[in-house]
Amino acid sequence: MALNNIISFGSAKSVELKDEYKNAVQACRQVLLKNLPKVVEYLFEKMDDTLYRMADKATNNSQQTSYFDAMRELRIARESIENSFNTGIIKRYEQFWREGPGMNLTEEPVFSLTEDDFSLIDNEDLEESLAINNMIAKGESLFFRELYALDQRFSHMLNGAKVEDGSNPVSPTAIAYSFKDAISNTDIDLPVKLVIYKQFEQEVIAYLGGMYDQMNDLLGNAGIVPKLHRHAKRNPVSPAMRGASSNYQPDAQQPDYDPTNLPITDADVQAELFSTLQNLLNMRRGQPAGAQRQSVSVPVFEAAQVLNALTSLQHTQPLDQTIRSGATLYDIRTGLETTLKAVESKDDKHRIDQVDEDAIDVISMLFEFILEDRNLHEAMKAQLACLQIPMLKVAILDKRFFSNKGHPARRLLNNLAQAAVGWTEANGREEDGVFDRVSKIVRRIVDEFESDLSLFEELNDQFSAFLETEKKSAKIAENRATQVTQGKEQLNQAKQMVFDEINQRLAQHRQIPEVVRGFLREGWKDVMLLVSLKSGTDSPEWKNALLLADDLIWSVEPKADYADRQKLLKLIPSLLKGLRQGLNNISYNQHQLTSLFKELQTYHVRCLRGVSAETAPIIGTDPVTPPTSVNKSASTSSAEEGEPASGKSQLVGEEIVLESVEPTEEETPKVADAYDEQARTLKSGSWLEMTQEDGEKYRAKLSWRSNVTGACLFVNRKGLKVAEFTPDGLAMLLREGKATILGEVDKPLMDRALDAMVSALRKTSGEASPSA
Repeated sequence: MALNNIISFGSAKSVELKDEYKNAVQACRQVLLKNLPKVVEYLFEKMDDTLYRMADKATNNSQQTSYFDAMRELRIARESIENSFNTGIIKRYEQFWREGPGMNLTEEPVFSLTEDDFSLIDNEDLEESLAINNMIAKGESLFFRELYALDQRFSHMLNGAKVEDGSNPVSPTAIAYSFKDAISNTDIDLPVKLVIYKQFEQEVIAYLGGMYDQMNDLLGNAGIVPKLHRHAKRNPVSPAMRGASSNYQPDAQQPDYDPTNLPITDADVQAELFSTLQNLLNMRRGQPAGAQRQSVSVPVFEAAQVLNALTSLQHTQPLDQTIRSGATLYDIRTGLETTLKAVESKDDKHRIDQVDEDAIDVISMLFEFILEDRNLHEAMKAQLACLQIPMLKVAILDKRFFSNKGHPARRLLNNLAQAAVGWTEANGREEDGVFDRVSKIVRRIVDEFESDLSLFEELNDQFSAFLETEKKSAKIAENRATQVTQGKEQLNQAKQMVFDEINQRLAQHRQIPEVVRGFLREGWKDVMLLVSLKSGTDSPEWKNALLLADDLIWSVEPKADYADRQKLLKLIPSLLKGLRQGLNNISYNQHQLTSLFKELQTYHVRCLRGVSAETAPIIGTDPVTPPTSVNKSASTSSAEEGEPASGKSQLVGEEIVLESVEPTEEETPKVADAYDEQARTLKSGSWLEMTQEDGEKYRAKLSWRSNVTGACLFVNRKGLKVAEFTPDGLAMLLREGKATILGEVDKPLMDRALDAMVSALRKTSGEASPSA
């Protein structure tokens, strides 16, 4: 599309420009026409490669298809989009010089949103608005000096009319919304459109500084506010403009420049978390997406001035007093403003940069979340609260702190919080323990951190090594505790099974000599137990042990039939041999064995003669007591196992005793509630805070759950056993408030905090922000 190179100053204009300024306005228009069309053309040349890479990395066919469809759509609509963008930019530029800076460059109404209004905004519209405002924020942050100079010069040509970034026709706001309007009619899905916006930010917005330098040079050389301080370092020029024919020549050869250093990925689309938080904060203050941003007409404090003021506050903050007073936050904003005013002259007013203001708000919200985090003990919160000012300095020095999960300061904060999850006062503050380590790290940061971010990497490496050593030791102890508990459960299961097998046989044969009953209960049960543990219940040895028990019972029953007596006569040698071998395996008392066999001989002789053996009492009148049930729920603790403070064992639930084989009336089944469901579905690795009878609290991690009984083993942060509960017992503690599940302990603190902050801001956007 051939654009008219002559700007129209018709008779209907409301702005009167001096003749010498008209030439300057026309010259800046030429700079626009020489720069932006070429840069946007270069953008589309790279979009094919970008979308192809995204399609190649797509995780499903639907996603891949959407990228290929977008490639095809962009190829078809490219010329139309470029023409629409170029026309939109020129239209905004000419309208500005006709009507003045009162125009709204976003072409969207600016109004305050209530919470109800905000909830009605379509999610896709909100995501798109946030993406647009992210690129605007980046452009204004990168080129605030150049924009300030242009605002002053444009204002001078308009007889002092106030010009701000929101109304400047060449600002990131005007350029971003021109591009948004240009692609608004394309049939492209939102996720792909967000990728395009990201590419536009990297290939167009990031290189606006070179165009701003040209305009400022032209206007300054034309005598329009020529004394404005010129930034010594020139901005990089887009690759699309290098070597292009232009009257403008940079002061020095521009080096190759890549503002991102990384290719676009799906994660990049969501990575501008800080900018998202900025825009949500603006909405919370009553500024909708697309509203004019804060004026840059008032100069801002240099980052070094803000950092020096924060360092002064950091060193004057009484650390010991802060820790003793508990988990409280310092009023950073008030302290910072007071400190900065002390170095500011009366005639030279400055303001804190909007980006730094937002960083203060976000850091304040972050540490408010930390103080409200139920996963952390109050003493640990007091330690972490002392890092509020140092972390704000990190956020000002490096904006990647909010979006880069691998940032050393962020990893250190996450590790400190993670180590604190299982800690309570019951664990003590021994030297070189977790609390001592956290305390020393906090003190060193407060004492030493100025601006060198490598300190956080050094401290994180040291603390990570300490945690790894602790983790290995805890894992060994935890495995040992699990093995012991599993062994006990296996033993109890085996005992219960042996009891059931013997009791079943005694129930089927109501009249058995007392000596045989006693032998099965006290002697042969140990043989069966050893076989079940050693060989298993599917083994020939187990089947043989059951067969010997059956044969023994049958052998002492009356034999009226001749064939049975002959069978018994043949059975006795092998029966006695089998019994002797089994009893020898458990080192059965030989004197008792001899006595047993003598009594058996007497019964066998009587049975061979067809005489009834001496009978024993009926089972129902003399119960067979089972082993201690594995279904009991116990909170066990001992000095050896790493007990909580009370040191007392507690039984939660009732012991099951089978006193009779007679059928009993079934109890009415209990109706499960939400606490039963929580206890049943609690995952291994979950942390709970337990309250003992004396009110003292301790923390325990679910280490292991039995697949048979559901019994739960809990350990402390050192891997030592502190409690064991059945699902019913655990549900009762949850129901009574004596156990509380700590949520999302595996999710890093910063991730949880930022997610909570975005969620809270989305809900409250449109309301007046609370006073700082």
